[in-house]
Amino acid sequence: SAADAEGVRGRVTDFLEQEGSRLKNRDLAMLAQKFAADPFVKVKKLIGDLIMRLLEEANADAEHKGFCDKELGESKVTRTKLTESIDGLTADIEGGKASITQMTEDIAQLSEDIAALDASVKEATTLRVAEKEKNTATIKDAVEAQKAVEAAVSVLKDFYKKAS
Repeated sequence: SAADAEGVRGRVTDFLEQEGSRLKNRDLAMLAQKFAADPFVKVKKLIGDLIMRLLEEANADAEHKGFCDKELGESKVTRTKLTESIDGLTADIEGGKASITQMTEDIAQLSEDIAALDASVKEATTLRVAEKEKNTATIKDAVEAQKAVEAAVSVLKDFYKKAS
């Protein structure tokens, strides 16, 4: 791990400095300083920070994906329910259109029947008026005939009374 590597690096640096001092060797002392001043420390830190940021982003992406999956599932359920509702309403509309067509045909047939009935009533009324006039004339004739018969009976009674 990084901590173990730094520990080893620190021990190596200390060893080189001690040996450089003990042997009075400037090259070893310089090597210890160069070894301590690792030019890759900054790069390693940047890489470590980058890895941490990538891990955090991956975690955030996983959470976001979970949220999206949940929303997608809910949307799918809602879409299914709405599709079923639309299908039901479409069927109702088709049924309503069929009813309208049937009722329009029924209205046309009933209108024809009413027109025929109106014609029959008009014809019957015309016949009744004619029959009423004929009946009135017949009644008038019958009343006059009855009066004539009564007058004749009265004349005959008087004639037979005088004859007896």
